[in-house]
Amino acid sequence: MEISHGANLIEIAATQKIGFNGSPRHLKIEDQITIYTEIGICWMHSGRLQLAQKSIFRARERLQEMGADAKMFSPLPRVEEGSFNLWRAWTDTLNIQALIAMRLGRERPMIEDILKGAVEIARRIAIEELASLPNGSPELKANGLAARRVICRYAQLCLNAGKLDQAIEDYELATSVEKAITGKNLSGDALRRYIEAIVRRGPCLPEDLATAEMLIDEQIGHKQIAGTRRRLSNDIISLFVTKAMLLRARGEFIAAKTLLEETEKHEFVLRGECTFTARAELALETFRVRIASGNFDREQRSALQALLSELQARHHMSMYWHAMVVFAEMEIEPRKSEILLQAERSLSSSLWYRRTNDFRIIREGGSPIMAMVC
Repeated sequence: MEISHGANLIEIAATQKIGFNGSPRHLKIEDQITIYTEIGICWMHSGRLQLAQKSIFRARERLQEMGADAKMFSPLPRVEEGSFNLWRAWTDTLNIQALIAMRLGRERPMIEDILKGAVEIARRIAIEELASLPNGSPELKANGLAARRVICRYAQLCLNAGKLDQAIEDYELATSVEKAITGKNLSGDALRRYIEAIVRRGPCLPEDLATAEMLIDEQIGHKQIAGTRRRLSNDIISLFVTKAMLLRARGEFIAAKTLLEETEKHEFVLRGECTFTARAELALETFRVRIASGNFDREQRSALQALLSELQARHHMSMYWHAMVVFAEMEIEPRKSEILLQAERSLSSSLWYRRTNDFRIIREGGSPIMAMVC
């Protein structure tokens, strides 16, 4: 079943009976928060960011009715056994709202404002309660994991802002929380962005590349164990893309190309069961590998233009401008400079500086894709 169809089914179920205030009168407010958040996540995964944002706003309205804000949870959220975890619900909703806003290409100060109160509390939990987390109650651990997710989201913001040292520091703090509670490393999108941060810190720092490869291989290995439900997780596609990025960074272009071709034939891709972002990132990494190996032509250029059109139509403006930087590498002057100027103005005006060095390299006649290769 496609992700967007799942979102439709949830929304229909949530709104069969509507009260006078526009809310589903047959559901408790806690259930409304959960359902609207899940609807937003489904729409986001299907690439429908405007609908996702609408659902998350509804969840935020319900949370406000319950009085959820930074003041309620400061200095630390209460641990209430057996009750609805309002801290977790509040932070989960803020996390998704911030991610949607980032993907829409909203200005950085707006997203910092969304996360500001929550990240201050989350860091306090990670530092002041870290020693208590391993043997703490299930509720305390749930609070800790919610804090970890907030810290990872803020680290992603720092990565996109070009603040690599701050991003890595926050990801390492989040890792310490995860290990204290579960005994494991980060996973999923948080792990992928952490790897991206430490690889971009280089290039070609052997210790960083070795750490990154160990972490991604560990995750891929867990999801490929025979008989485990983890094999059913569609984030395996995104993990393969990150693995291909690491192979490219090591100069192993043939291995990266082979992995990407195999990933394109994966059942989740063929059946449309991976997220829109995963599919777009798979395509973009394929273009980067082709550029790095000098194997791109008019057909590849047309395919990238088609992806750019889809990203723009779906309002994925952050990825659109990052993809435009890749497109610039395929172009010749004067079109190359025109594309760079458009991308730089759009990203800089929103205070996103992750690609600043890439712009400089291209203007000097180089390739940021090749600059990352050992």
